[in-house]
Amino acid sequence: MKKCIGKLIAGMMFVGAIGMATGAKAQVNDPAGDFLPTFTGAHNGDLDVLYSNVQFDGQRFLFDTKMNGSIGLTPTGLYVLGFDRGAGTARFGALATGVFFDSVVTITSAGVGTVRDLTNGVATPLPSSAIQFSGNSITAQIPVGLLPSKGFAAGAFTWNLWPRDTAVAGIAAISDFAPDNRNLGVQAVPEPGTIALLCGTSLTLIPIALRRRRRA
Repeated sequence: MKKCIGKLIAGMMFVGAIGMATGAKAQVNDPAGDFLPTFTGAHNGDLDVLYSNVQFDGQRFLFDTKMNGSIGLTPTGLYVLGFDRGAGTARFGALATGVFFDSVVTITSAGVGTVRDLTNGVATPLPSSAIQFSGNSITAQIPVGLLPSKGFAAGAFTWNLWPRDTAVAGIAAISDFAPDNRNLGVQAVPEPGTIALLCGTSLTLIPIALRRRRRA
């Protein structure tokens, strides 16, 4: 019986650790003030990435980023999250030879989000409820159905984030890359309902196991 209880407790600890472990691996920490030398737009904090990550829970991609200033400081700011779903190419020439993408999620400083499939030109708006601004932070939820595979499984997609100042044309509008000149894989996390079910099951079974132990 001790072995049974031990396994249940270990399972709960494992579930709790999943979010912390995957979150730590998914994140990008980017130095403050590292604007690209080619950037000629407004050198404002809301275009300077400090932190970013993308997780996948089986149903949606969960995007989270923090800038070095309050979102909206630059009215012409645009946040571009590029995904490589299997058909990605490097589209920035010598500026970023390691950044591959075949679709983008764009979020304006006013909170308008759009998913664009660069392989077929289809653009789909995100509902306003899918995007949240809080100070210098942006979070967004992108349904997996808006990013159909082009060869990779959804959990194997890679990504990169680059803010832009739309007052400037071309690659001179790009202020930063996170991560720098490379893609990072999305990190799989359990759906909230799965975590709740596992934890609830464990909490239910522990007292049952204890009662059986006392009767034995």
